[in-house]
Amino acid sequence: MSSVAAVGVRIATGLDALGAVTSVRARKSFVRESRFVDGAGEPIGLATVASIGEDVVGRDRFVALGAPALREAAAGLGAMGLTTVPLYLAGPTEVDPLDARGTRLLTALAEHAPVDVAKSKVFPQGRAAGAVAIEQAVARIARGEDEAILVGGIDSYFDPDRLEELDKARRLHGPQTENGFVPGEGAAFLLVASRRRATTRLANVIGVGLEREPRPFGSADPCHALGITLACKRAMGQARVGWALTDVVGDLEEGVGCQGQQPQGKQGPQLLACTFQPCGGRGSLRHGDEASIVKVGSEDLTEQPKKMAAQIARPI
Repeated sequence: MSSVAAVGVRIATGLDALGAVTSVRARKSFVRESRFVDGAGEPIGLATVASIGEDVVGRDRFVALGAPALREAAAGLGAMGLTTVPLYLAGPTEVDPLDARGTRLLTALAEHAPVDVAKSKVFPQGRAAGAVAIEQAVARIARGEDEAILVGGIDSYFDPDRLEELDKARRLHGPQTENGFVPGEGAAFLLVASRRRATTRLANVIGVGLEREPRPFGSADPCHALGITLACKRAMGQARVGWALTDVVGDLEEGVGCQGQQPQGKQGPQLLACTFQPCGGRGSLRHGDEASIVKVGSEDLTEQPKKMAAQIARPI
């Protein structure tokens, strides 16, 4: 079993993990008009990090978003006696067509944090990428190949091509699309470590379930949520734990859709954070047939880390 030893976040409403968690719990948002316009000629509202200028685009924007969050999560390495660790980076299907393996991005991030580029990997698999990265990181730690790995993701919709595609698919929130979403950007990282090495435990990663959805939204056949059901069963194993399903855009609402029985005893509260990605379009919207779920539990922790553990499940 691996533990979450530290966390780092950077979003429009929070420049660190504490600020992000506080703003999310307070349901705060920061949306402003951008220089991009939709098909009707109206400015598109974006939830972007105000300190990053509109002239910062592409890989440079990903670095500006990710580097501070990565440093925050990596701050826990010193107490573990580690100098550098691998980075398992989740991201959209394509960050830079000239850097398909993400080597340039990893190298740029390593200039700001103690990252071992040679052991690092990029997972360009959209929303399911975070669970894929965590699964592989936990497996590598369990095999004893590494004591700790930084796992997280960076994404930004500050991209005219992605926004145009979303607009054509009627995915952007607006007067004519009330069920659309407001594009944003952000980065979140976890320092995942073996329980032997971790000096601080915000949460324990108890299980990860990954399955492909055979009938995703947008396909010819009706979606029966077979993929997410199998992912839940895989993550839960034989344990009887409570769980909560997200909606199709991955927003976890507290107390909504909870099922199962909460375990009793020393292990304490547990939460299954699920994401089910909708299908549509091409390019960055293509990977809509994947279901992922991460089970995060707390054990022998104080109340504050327990609350943090529940919040950590959100960016996953």
